[in-house]
Amino acid sequence: HCGWSGSVFYRDKYEKKRNYTKPQQPKVITELDGLYEYFQKRHISKDTVSKYKISLNNQNEIVIPYYKYGELVNVKYRKNLEQGKKTFRQEADTEKTLFGMDLIPESQSTLIWVEGEMDVLALAEQGIYSVSVPCGGNDGKLECIENCYDFVEKFDEHIIAVDNDNTGDILKQALVNRLGKYKCRLVNWKQYKDANEALIADEDLRDFIEKAEYMCPDGIVNYCDCFDSLYSFNYESDINYYSTGWQSLDKLIKLRTG
Repeated sequence: HCGWSGSVFYRDKYEKKRNYTKPQQPKVITELDGLYEYFQKRHISKDTVSKYKISLNNQNEIVIPYYKYGELVNVKYRKNLEQGKKTFRQEADTEKTLFGMDLIPESQSTLIWVEGEMDVLALAEQGIYSVSVPCGGNDGKLECIENCYDFVEKFDEHIIAVDNDNTGDILKQALVNRLGKYKCRLVNWKQYKDANEALIADEDLRDFIEKAEYMCPDGIVNYCDCFDSLYSFNYESDINYYSTGWQSLDKLIKLRTG
């Protein structure tokens, strides 16, 4: 009743509490044939690598820049070690945002979330634009959501396409809790660990995305998820069943007291 009107966003309140360091443009090398060759093995083209401004430094680290509304806000470094191991580091005290957010088309009303930058690139290879959290499946704080609140808030729906493992399950639940069950659909990567692994297997990633399913509300059980146990209980378990007197009918129905 004081005559004031408008909106107050949590993001504004949050950002006043933090003073982030703006990173310098990373020093990178110009000879990138080795980088392109590495990504080609992952079925990611030079064009996609260039679109996301991925580069390489003289420590042989893959340089992954994070942009927010055209401004460089963070730089992440990935170093591949022997036997498939890798290490990561980020510039200290930088703002944690969403990788790939600046490339999401304005017309897109659904935001796709993945666990790592490689999966953003994998989906982009097939013309699907997504974002990744900056700290992978171990990002319990999800500070990136508050820092990108106005960006995240404009989407009507969210598709969670994180890794198909225990760490991915933890991140999936954290994202659903923050974004809201009623707004989220979940991708099932089936036998694959993530989007990049499915891409390497020459799968159509759009098919996985389009088949993403809504979560069942608490207390509601999906019949398909319980079919095996229901069938076993009714037709395979020997619990005081009585014959109908017709063997052919017994194959279809069984009688028991209850």
